[in-house]
Amino acid sequence: MEIFCIAFDALLGMFFVPPEAFGQFGDIFGFGKNKIQYTSFDRSIIKTEHFDVYSYEEERETAKDVAQIAERSYAYLSEVLDYRFRNKIPLLLYASHNDFQQTTPFKAL
Repeated sequence: MEIFCIAFDALLGMFFVPPEAFGQFGDIFGFGKNKIQYTSFDRSIIKTEHFDVYSYEEERETAKDVAQIAERSYAYLSEVLDYRFRNKIPLLLYASHNDFQQTTPFKAL
């Protein structure tokens, strides 16, 4: 029973410790931190009637295919759903998940 009381007191005490006491462990969520960018990305933009496709210059052929598929899909779905978008839709293409983690997409837009 005594061990339980000691463990309970230690656990309870952690809730009353100011957050500054845990400063040595850092911010585990990374809020407010700048993203580290290891690679500089040269973006290209393909503009269609309803989409702006942002991609890397090396992925331009893939971006053209994506733009074409997006326009075809938009034509079909806008007819079926009887809905039209008012603004262009931005599409961002990344070569890998690592590239996605290094960028802030809204700087490009």
